[in-house]
Amino acid sequence: MTFFAKKLVCSVCGQEMTGTEIFEGCPKCRERGIAANLTTAYDFDNYSPKEILDIYHNAPKAKGLWRHRAFLPVDDDVTPVSIGEGNTPLIHCKALGEKLGLKNLYIKKIGRAHV
Repeated sequence: MTFFAKKLVCSVCGQEMTGTEIFEGCPKCRERGIAANLTTAYDFDNYSPKEILDIYHNAPKAKGLWRHRAFLPVDDDVTPVSIGEGNTPLIHCKALGEKLGLKNLYIKKIGRAHV
């Protein structure tokens, strides 16, 4: 396993968990009726910036989120699942934004363009 994820941390209360737990957000916050996402804490202490870049650039080529697999808390035997997410542009919707009174309205292009 070549990932650097050390632990999961609740973005609200700071509770720490390992990646092996099955959960729906932070259990401590959930008990209090608060929906809280978890962030991943990484440990790169034993690696130089060059070594980290080498791991990233030498990883098997994948699309979307899975191109960052070495830095995800996912075991090597997990098969990637994708719906084609990632690497899609944001599109500035200037006319619609003006109608809604929004100066910077952008939408995310999803899927492939069919011409």
